[in-house]
Amino acid sequence: MKTTLEKKVIISVGVLFVLIIVLLFTIIMPTIRQIQKMNSDTETLLSYLETKYENAKNLRASIKKAQEIKEEVIGFEKYLFQKGDELRLITSLENIASQNDLAQKIESSNLDNITGQYADMTIVLTGGYDKILKYLSDLEKNEYFININKLYLTPIFDRTTNKIGDNANLRLSISIYVNK
Repeated sequence: MKTTLEKKVIISVGVLFVLIIVLLFTIIMPTIRQIQKMNSDTETLLSYLETKYENAKNLRASIKKAQEIKEEVIGFEKYLFQKGDELRLITSLENIASQNDLAQKIESSNLDNITGQYADMTIVLTGGYDKILKYLSDLEKNEYFININKLYLTPIFDRTTNKIGDNANLRLSISIYVNK
């Protein structure tokens, strides 16, 4: 009888052990794997949401900055060359030249056929070196946004004395921002 009781206990323990193993592999292990996968997915989602949040913050800041820039730019239109302002621009350049006692000649321009964002001009000035520098300073204060592309300053050689004179030539290639 002892042996049967021992056998029953061993069989019961064995069945219980097998039942625990079956439960472990059919329920507990898949549940653990699912929890680990959910943790991994949660971390990935958290990282994704943090990135999106940072992007949204940057986007809000960019939108705010763009609005500030738009408000600042509103007043810039008066500094841009408008089609039809050709005479005003040329008069302005001639006035600066005459104020500085310089001879000015416009060699080339595309004021009558502007393509793109710029109107291009090439101006040649003749006069004293100090007056040319003053002209450049006054040109910088002009009402239009002017970009100097090329600047050639050459002294004028006096053939009668075989020396460099007090005058110089300035060849200036400029671009003027155009409002279309």
